[in-house]
Amino acid sequence: MTKIITITAMAASALALAACNNKADDAAADQAAANEVAANEAAPSTLPPPVVASKTYRCADGSVVYVDFLSATGKLEDSTMANIRTDNVAGTATQLSKADADARFAAEGYSVATSGDSTTIEVPGKNAQLCKA
Repeated sequence: MTKIITITAMAASALALAACNNKADDAAADQAAANEVAANEAAPSTLPPPVVASKTYRCADGSVVYVDFLSATGKLEDSTMANIRTDNVAGTATQLSKADADARFAAEGYSVATSGDSTTIEVPGKNAQLCKA
């Protein structure tokens, strides 16, 4: 007899839970779906141009400067941006840019004259000096 009462109670509990109002769960699911759609419709991100050459320069004073040249076309001669590091190859980079093909790469006290194997480089606290790759 107790088995019948237990089974009947369990069936009644299941029936009661099935009849619960789940509007809060539906609203949360709708909001999550709306957030996902909004995230997918966000403006696409723009990637920086790829590195087309990485050069290590030894300068007249014995210092070493690391420069990565970036170009959207994939050609070194079309580079309009460069990343320069003075501490080590994996150090913090400063991004340089140039307005046109004849200009120097420059920013915040840094400048690099060309992307060739022999160039003039200036870093903060030092005069411009000849450096060779």
